[in-house]
Amino acid sequence: MVRYLLTLFIFSSYGLIAQENTYSGQNINVKLFSSINLERNFGVTDNEIKPYFTDALKENNLVFTEDDYNYYFSLSHGWKKSKKITYRVDNFRGLLIETGTNGIVAEFNVSKTKDLQESVSIILDKLVEMNADNTEKKFIDISDHFMKMEMNSWDSSRPDSHAPSSIHADHTHMRGGIMIGYKFSLSDNNKIYKGNKTVSNNVLFQDYENVIESSNFLYHSFEFMYGLSDKLTIFSKFDYIDKQITYSDINLDKSNYFSSGFGDINLQFLYSIVNRSSIKLHSNIGLDLPTGKFRGSDQLPYNIFTGKGYFSSILGFTSFFQFPKISAGIQPIISLPLNTNSNSFNLGSSIDIYYWFSLKVNNVISISYSQNYINQRKVNGSPLFLIPDKNSDFDIRNTGYRILSNSFGLNISPAKGALKNFRFSAEYILPLFQSYNGYQNSKINDFILSLQLSPGGHMGH
Repeated sequence: MVRYLLTLFIFSSYGLIAQENTYSGQNINVKLFSSINLERNFGVTDNEIKPYFTDALKENNLVFTEDDYNYYFSLSHGWKKSKKITYRVDNFRGLLIETGTNGIVAEFNVSKTKDLQESVSIILDKLVEMNADNTEKKFIDISDHFMKMEMNSWDSSRPDSHAPSSIHADHTHMRGGIMIGYKFSLSDNNKIYKGNKTVSNNVLFQDYENVIESSNFLYHSFEFMYGLSDKLTIFSKFDYIDKQITYSDINLDKSNYFSSGFGDINLQFLYSIVNRSSIKLHSNIGLDLPTGKFRGSDQLPYNIFTGKGYFSSILGFTSFFQFPKISAGIQPIISLPLNTNSNSFNLGSSIDIYYWFSLKVNNVISISYSQNYINQRKVNGSPLFLIPDKNSDFDIRNTGYRILSNSFGLNISPAKGALKNFRFSAEYILPLFQSYNGYQNSKINDFILSLQLSPGGHMGH
């Protein structure tokens, strides 16, 4: 258990006490607290940079062993994208622990490393050199050390340290940190609303030849996050979408509209404003880029296209709170169309507010409850070739809505093993209140599954 605590807090422990030195253009910090018996055995936690430490130990005539070691190096590292290699280790931190006493013997930190082997060699050389010094050293008790660190550290390994599945761009990363994610969502709708009340199809036939009966939207969302710096993270998301909308005429003859393809790219820059032990706050600023499927020549309902065909701005923020057993957050986002598409319309502006609460069941599982309020304005503009009488979804009066939904979620974050850098989550969404302009298909439920991978570990976000 102690070993996992070491890895968890290692990133936040060092900066307060170590002195920084520059070697070959890289920042390397080493601090020795207690003398080391160099004749004893050393172990290294299993990760990307373990082989470099084992080689450096042997070069310094120190004994490395997989079991029954007297000291071990607890290590954590971050990644950076490079031109020659897709990702490489850019920085790492660690503690040297004496197993018999669980005492912290030394701490070290490396940033902007260009040569891992050289960096590790410098650390080992420095530790051996400092150990030979006769200056007075002090013993650091591990439980007291972690108690102080925990008071000043955001725990990113907790299963409730991320927002529920339906919320995007909810966290930031330290420089070089990455996250790759996939989300599957399904939305079913089969009732017609006017205002906040259901109406029969027969009512619509007084004004329209074809009226909406049901719809089914399926989304495959792909996410990517990268820490440009400790303060700035870039987030991107694009969807592959399948849409089906069923209409019927007064004789109950059905017709189906199908649409599938890639949606618009959502690009956001997340700037960390507050990063403390119990609260994080970052901005959400970005654009929806019109890369999705949209053809102005298609005479289709407004909501069938997978792309919007115009640019939209994204403005908002995310605030996240973490307490011993619970976490909570809020994310308001405003989306504003910046132009119209080739059919001279846009879908209107929207205000989207999420707020959520999560309960940490144990170190692996958490459950969540959230609410989401959406105020979607009416469509702006109207294509001349869409004749409102032909179809209820051709009528611009039947656009715009307000919806308040609630959802229940399950989040799983394995603490060790082959899946320790993965997060799994599921969410089921039900509307509490719906109010629509004109006649529109209402929401019944949404179901979302999410899988996220952070190759460098969950530290620092």
